[in-house]
Amino acid sequence: MDWVLSDTKQTAAVDVAGSSASQAGGALFADFSGSWLDFLNSLRWQRAATLSDAIDQLTLMADVRQSPLVALMNTLTCRGEPARPGKPSPIRWSIGQAAV
Repeated sequence: MDWVLSDTKQTAAVDVAGSSASQAGGALFADFSGSWLDFLNSLRWQRAATLSDAIDQLTLMADVRQSPLVALMNTLTCRGEPARPGKPSPIRWSIGQAAV
């Protein structure tokens, strides 16, 4: 990921034209989706000291209006959907809507 976020300017080792561009895009998507998968797999339940604390956590997770897990899944559903031919990318759409 450093090659995306780096401040240093470097020339590309390979010319990405034609089919190489689609291969590079596929590699970028695989890297991006792998990072999301690692993040989601790293989420852990917070150990509760008492039964009351465990019930509070379960109540929060089950509440559609307040659950951070539901909010995360809704965001992933909306933002993680790949663009299809004839349908704009959800990321570009949200950027355009944010500017309005």
